[in-house]
This record gives sequence, structure tokens and C-alpha cells, in this order.
Amino acid sequence: LKPCAVEPVSMRASADTTMLPRPYLVAQESSDSEVTTSEAASLEVIHTEARFLGKYIRPLFGTIFITCVFCPFFAWIFTRVEGWGPWQSYRFVIIVISTIGYGDISPKSNEGKFAVIVCGFTGIPLSLYCLARWGQLCDKWLTIGLTVYSHEFRQADPRRRKKFRVA
Repeated sequence: LKPCAVEPVSMRASADTTMLPRPYLVAQESSDSEVTTSEAASLEVIHTEARFLGKYIRPLFGTIFITCVFCPFFAWIFTRVEGWGPWQSYRFVIIVISTIGYGDISPKSNEGKFAVIVCGFTGIPLSLYCLARWGQLCDKWLTIGLTVYSHEFRQADPRRRKKFRVA
């Protein structure tokens, strides 16, 4: 198996290659090497794990980006422009992107007011996107958990089931 560049499947098809269901792998056919079912199964496991990581770890990356890059960047701007302390600036950025708006501190300079507008227009959609992804993730986990619980509950002893009946 050799890795190859990602491109549409129809563009890579040729007489001397056998396509695997992964867009990034191509098996080269020859008389001495063939793709075995164990190799195909291991590729399926790798693909499933990569799909899991891509789908369920994405909210974590967005949250890390907001916490470690976006908020400190704008906190640094407010520290420079308004003269606030670093933690006060960081708190202000969190308040702006979460749309809480306590109103206890506000920028006085025109540069600070412009920075709040830019921070809000970029940070609010970014934080809402991350919040939506976390909601999808929690929904998936709850669905899986309730499915497993209800399956075990159905398999339980009928006498035990009567204890949990809702009137």
C-alpha cells in the first residue's frame, strides 16, 4: 500500500491499480503483492478511528482556539489600547463573545470601540459555532447512553422492570 495525493476517485482509476474505499490510499496490484482481507480490515479500523476523531474532537479544537488564541489576542489589544490589566481584558473579551454584556467596563477610546466591534463580529459566531458543536456532541453521547440503557433495561428480569414503571 502506498499513500497518494487526495483527488477524486474517478481521476485515479486506471487498469493497474485497485481502489480501496479510502481516498488517500491506493493498492498497487502486482503478481507478488495483493491486498489481503486483514489489511483491508485494519484500514477500515483506521478509517473509523480517524472519522471518530474528526467528528467528535472538532469542538475541542474550536474551544482551544477561542481560549488560547482568540481571547488572548484581543485581550492583548485591549491591554495596549485601553490600559487595562491582562485578566481584566481577557474577562472583557469573554463577556463580549458570550454576549453577556455586564457593562461594568467599556472601552473609552475610538480604537478600543473599533476593537470591540471586530471582536464581537468575529468572536460571537465563532463561539456559537463551538457551542453548537458541543451540543451535537452531548446529544450524540446522550443518545448512545440512553440506547444502551434501554437495551439493558429490556433485557432485565420482568420482575425488576415493574419497579421502574412510571404511573
